[in-house]
Amino acid sequence: MSPETPTTGPGLTQFEYAGATALTTQGPVSGRLYRFARPGARVAVDRRDARALAMVPNLRLVRSA
Repeated sequence: MSPETPTTGPGLTQFEYAGATALTTQGPVSGRLYRFARPGARVAVDRRDARALAMVPNLRLVRSA
């Protein structure tokens, strides 16, 4: 996991990747990089970026913290 990717804490929500390979995307509000290393990977995402990441193909919201 890259240092830019949060793991736990308030204001985070979790996304799961359902694609075939890996995916790296950047949050438009926080500027953080989110790395989904493999299919099924789950990453905690800054809640401010959640709306934009929900529009990325093969990413789905799993839960809000």
